[in-house]
Amino acid sequence: MKDELVSIVDEKDTVIATVTRKEMRQKNLLHRCTYILLFNSKGELFITKRTKTKDVAPGLYEIGQGGVVNAGETYEQSAKRELFEELGIVSELTYLFDFRFKSEKSKFLAKVFMCKYDGKMVLQETEIAMGYFISLEKLKENLKTNPELFSKDGIEMIRKYFEFARK
Repeated sequence: MKDELVSIVDEKDTVIATVTRKEMRQKNLLHRCTYILLFNSKGELFITKRTKTKDVAPGLYEIGQGGVVNAGETYEQSAKRELFEELGIVSELTYLFDFRFKSEKSKFLAKVFMCKYDGKMVLQETEIAMGYFISLEKLKENLKTNPELFSKDGIEMIRKYFEFARK
């Protein structure tokens, strides 16, 4: 696990401490995350399968790209960094909504962004086993029939996106 520094926040998203990523995971401390919903021009969403070496949800499908916000980063800086690290993409992002998640292994406050992209991608081999574009209808079908294949936070986040998109 990396020795990255992570900001620990309270329920109002105020930074209250800075710890290593390892300590944040061990103590399940509230931190910041980002998600990027990457759509192509056909309106399909890019999903990835996490490598089996990931510390959270190894081997599961991830619906949004992104990750933990490093100490000193803004949400948008983190989202742009993650998009480049994970997929090799530099793109403008559109903020969509805030999202909160809590489980026995992770709890965080997140901001969800989206971007449209049809170009070449370079998948980060240490984090992403594979990835592909899928229609939202097919994704909904897969979530109903095989929810155990997807990360729990990803499922909750995309449900919030579907609610957001209906407004």
